[in-house]
Amino acid sequence: MTIARAKYIYIAGEFIKELAFVFDEKIIKIDRFEKLQRLYPDAKVLDFQEQIIMPGLINIHQHLEFSANQSSLTYGNFISWLHSVIEKRDDLMGRCDEALIEQKLNNQLRCGTTTIGEISSTGVDLHACAKAKQRVVFFNELIGSNPAMVDALYEDFNARVSASKAYASDKFYPALASIRPILCIQFCFKKL
Repeated sequence: MTIARAKYIYIAGEFIKELAFVFDEKIIKIDRFEKLQRLYPDAKVLDFQEQIIMPGLINIHQHLEFSANQSSLTYGNFISWLHSVIEKRDDLMGRCDEALIEQKLNNQLRCGTTTIGEISSTGVDLHACAKAKQRVVFFNELIGSNPAMVDALYEDFNARVSASKAYASDKFYPALASIRPILCIQFCFKKL
């Protein structure tokens, strides 16, 4: 058992002063520190003194394979953004490697993001996400608009799904992103 205490704990939308909580795998009880010490005399104490304890943040949709982006994309509406991604995709991905993705993951962790939903269309982010300290739902994405590439894209997608399954753990969850309608329709027609 461990008791964590801080100057403030953020609970149910407010910062409450001088609380603590006891936990092992899950939080067992929240109360005043002195009371928890009496109830759990053998518990290890983590004292965060003047700090705030709050739940971890969750980023449910990100694309780490574009980590080299420093505001080079067009923002404002989805279609303009999507066109800029298509135009600059190869350049951004060419400047992105595992070290940069790890740096971005560590920056997010320092800012309080403890769980991410990573949308991956290439798998370049797989290894960094698999060893990240955060919990990761790794969404393998199948995307494309060229009917001639359907079979190759589908084969690559299946390989990426298999590769991500090899890393499955209590912190890394392989998953499937929704299939884009254009590719889905092309795939379905081709397979009929």
